[in-house]
Amino acid sequence: MGPDMEPMQLHARVGSDGVLRLDVPFEPAEAGSDVLVTIEPVPLSAPSGSGPSWGGFLSETFGTGDAPAEKGST
Repeated sequence: MGPDMEPMQLHARVGSDGVLRLDVPFEPAEAGSDVLVTIEPVPLSAPSGSGPSWGGFLSETFGTGDAPAEKGST
């Protein structure tokens, strides 16, 4: 990577033809730079473009508040 090139992460979907197409813009000064592309599947529980799952959010944050959780409290 060039001295000013920052690592980036992209989310893309494989097309119905089974081909992944990426258009990644770079600065003209970065033309001719070698880059490494790593393909990693997105877990099924987190579809591309979605944020953290609601269930995962609750699992990660439950009990992190100052007040103890009590049954039947509002």
